[in-house]
Parts: sequence; structure tokens; C-alpha cells
Amino acid sequence: MRTALAALLASACVVAAQDGMDAYDSDAFEPYGFDPYGGYGGYDPYGGYDPYGNYDPYGAGGGYGPAFETIDSEEALEAFLAANNNEAYPAVVAYIAEDAEADLELFTQVAEENQYSYKFALVSDRDMMETRNYDQLAITVYKPSLDVHPKYDRHRSRYPGRDVSLPSLERWLAKNAVALVGLRSWETASLYEQLNLPMVMLFTKVDRQRNKKQYDYYANRLRKVAQDYKGKYSFVIANMDDYKSDAQEFGWSEEDIDQVKALVGVRDGKERYPMPADGKFSTDAVKAFMQELVDGKLAPRILPDATIDPSGLGDDEVEIDLDEIAPEL
Repeated sequence: MRTALAALLASACVVAAQDGMDAYDSDAFEPYGFDPYGGYGGYDPYGGYDPYGNYDPYGAGGGYGPAFETIDSEEALEAFLAANNNEAYPAVVAYIAEDAEADLELFTQVAEENQYSYKFALVSDRDMMETRNYDQLAITVYKPSLDVHPKYDRHRSRYPGRDVSLPSLERWLAKNAVALVGLRSWETASLYEQLNLPMVMLFTKVDRQRNKKQYDYYANRLRKVAQDYKGKYSFVIANMDDYKSDAQEFGWSEEDIDQVKALVGVRDGKERYPMPADGKFSTDAVKAFMQELVDGKLAPRILPDATIDPSGLGDDEVEIDLDEIAPEL
């Protein structure tokens, strides 16, 4: 019965789609770049979709614009990096000679697959490359300036070596794109997931525009702990207003989540290790908590497996009068 129902609904969708195409008015839509034969028009020589709905490998990669910005002057590069000072995203600048087609293809693929986690720029100007003594591929990544602390972080890192592959470059970017302690947000969440490390999370109220002093207070104290766990744990600060559901996974009471100024927990796969909410936040308290965790003295809170019906229909059959639907087709 389910198979028949699926076929019937599919037929209805085809009819509805055809009705929509029959009603298409080319004069009304073409000025806006819509192409009824395959996608969106509005050809962009720097990347995107051509007027026939086709894909341009030198740009968009499926997004809403080019996957990277082309830089042709020192002023443009300076402006690109200056914009990074107020961004949550890391910035990646690739220096690639104009005739290095293989390197350009690799960079384009990386930019397309990661354009929602990084800001990418391409420099092919010969003078700009010679000024930096780059005779072939060179890739640099800049951590988000808002997260960088000069005592603990290198703002800029350059890819080591000249032999680059897609997996090695993506691993290197993930490792060097985030600061010792950073803000967890929808822009940066995937970066921390790519590190594939247990995550130490500090939940608090975050507003870096209006109250940067409070954020820095927590970040500076967390850095003193994080420096002892480089490469073993990632450390983030999460806005409680945005990540309350994540905080609830640690088992703290709703009262603690709503009233305690800072809560700390470690997330490792399905395991959650909550730091007791009854103590005052301090560097020493977090250090002691981490030491107990490393020594195996803490019992984790295990998240249950999600149970999903693969059919998506549940166990109950749904009775539908096909005679009422069929005539409309």
C-alpha cells in the first residue's frame, strides 16, 4: 500500500510541476536571471552559474556567490585581511601562478567545499608573489582576529612544504584556523568538528560588541588551562542563549543553566562530563576538573542513541481514500 501511495503522490508532484512550467512567463522572469531549463542565470565571469543553468568550476561551487575573492593589488589584499579583523571566520590566502592549473584546480575545490567555514582569496599577480619570494604555490591562513591572543596564538600560519593534496590541506587548515580558545558559533562549529578532538565548553552569556570585557575575562582564564592540552582538547566559549540545548545535555538543572554565570563541561562523542555547578568559576577549578578527567576519575553522562524509523512513516498504517485523490490527477 505504501508503494502505491508513493507512486500516486509522485504523479501528483509531476502534474503540479508541469502546471507551474506551463504558467511560466519568460518575459516576466528572464530579466531576473531565471532559466526554466536548468537553473539560474545571471552569468558572472568570476564564478557562479551561466545563463543556461550550468556550473562554473571557477567560482560559486553551489553557493550564492564566488567561493573565493580574486586579489590583484596590495591594497585589495590589505582590505581583505582588514575585514577579517571583525569576522568569526578564518581567512585563507592562496598565492598561485597563473599557469599553475593543477594548483588552481585544487584550491578551487578546497574553497568550494569549505566556503561556509573560511573566507578565501586568490593572488596570482606576479609582482605580489615575487615581493614575498613565492615562485609557486603558497597558502596562508589567518585565525579570526577576535579570538587571537598574542601570548598564545600565531595569527598567521603558512602551509609547510610544496606538495599539497586535498586531504592534507584540509587537515592543516582545520588545525591552524582556530585559536587556542575561540567562540563557538554557527560560523565556527564545523571548524571545531573537523579537529575531531574532545571539546571543553564554557557556557555563559556572550556579547562581544557590548561586553567584550566579560568575554575576555573568561577566555583569558580558560587559555591558562588550554595551553596544557594543545592537540588533545579543543576549548570554546558558547553563548548560553544560542547553545542552551547543548548545555542541557550535561545534566545541569534548569535553575543552574538559567542562573549560574559560567558552566564548564567536556563533550567527547556521546559522553558528557559536567563540571559541578555549585563552585565558583576559576582557572584553578577548571584545572582540577580537567586533571580528574584525564586521570579517569569522572563518570560520563552518556547520551542515548536516537531511534528513527527509517521509513519515516511509523508503524501505524494511514487510510487514504484514493478515489478522492485520483480524479484530481
